Amino acid sequence: MIDPRDIAACVLAAITNSKHQLKAYDLTGPEALSLAQAAEKLSAAVGKNIKFVDLPDDAYRSALLDAGLIPQFVDACIQFWDIVKAGLAAGISPAVEQIVGKKPRSLDDWARDNAASLR
Repeated sequence: MIDPRDIAACVLAAITNSKHQLKAYDLTGPEALSLAQAAEKLSAAVGKNIKFVDLPDDAYRSALLDAGLIPQFVDACIQFWDIVKAGLAAGISPAVEQIVGKKPRSLDDWARDNAASLR
């Protein structure tokens, strides 16, 4: 998970500094979290219990299709979440610090800064 402000800082650096031209970066936050751990951190920030509920793929697929998403996109969403749930997207990258010169913000930072909006 990555703070959107870190993404914006990286984009700004990438479009204003030619050393980033034709480069690709793997942007991440500073820690790999499960969705249950993320829910715990959000709970702490807002003072309310937020629980991650892992839907079976069929229920998730039905909900997305019922929301009007096209089947190809729904299939991609299911594949993405299967990858996340398997822990295959849990890597941490130093790219944010390399690009903007400061460590990325944590989910705790983001949640604290946005707690009022989340409530």
